[in-house]
Amino acid sequence: MDSDESYDHPEPVDFAAAKLTIEHVLPQSAGDDWLQVLAEDATDGETPQDVHARLQHTLGNLTLTAQNSELSNHPFDRKQDLLHSSHLEMNRRIAATDRWGAREIGARADELAGRALALWPSPLRGVGRAERSRDWQLVHQVLAALPHGTWTSYGDLAAYIGSGA
Repeated sequence: MDSDESYDHPEPVDFAAAKLTIEHVLPQSAGDDWLQVLAEDATDGETPQDVHARLQHTLGNLTLTAQNSELSNHPFDRKQDLLHSSHLEMNRRIAATDRWGAREIGARADELAGRALALWPSPLRGVGRAERSRDWQLVHQVLAALPHGTWTSYGDLAAYIGSGA
C-alpha cells in the first residue's frame, strides 16, 4: 500500500498506468508572488530567498502529478485550481489549503511522515539487525578523489561500485 492509497479513497488511482512525476508546489524558481508569501514566513534575518532555499526540496513541498508542465511556476491560487481536480487525495488536500508557506509545508511534512511510519513500521518483528551488503568505503574514496567544483552522477557512481542506480 502506498501513501495515497492509505486515504482509502473510493476511486483509487492506477499507479501503474499513471504517468506521475514529482512536483514542487513551491516552485524551484519562485516568482514575486511566491517571494511575498515567503517574506511573511522569514525569521531571524532570513530573506524570502533563504526561506525558499530551505523549503523547496522538502518532503512537505513535494507531491506527485501528471500535470507538472501545467503547474509550472504558477502562483499558488493557480496551482490550487489544477490540484483541486486531481485524482490524488494528497493533491486535493493541498488545494484545500488557504496558503502555501513554511507552516503549511511543515505541517504537510509531519502528516506525510506520520502516514509513512504507520504504513511501513520498522523494525519488522522477527528480523534481526540488518547487515550492510556493500562496502561503502569505495564510494567514500571515489567522492573524496573528485576535484573541488566537479561532480558525477549517481548512476555513474553506482555503476563504478557495481550497484544499481
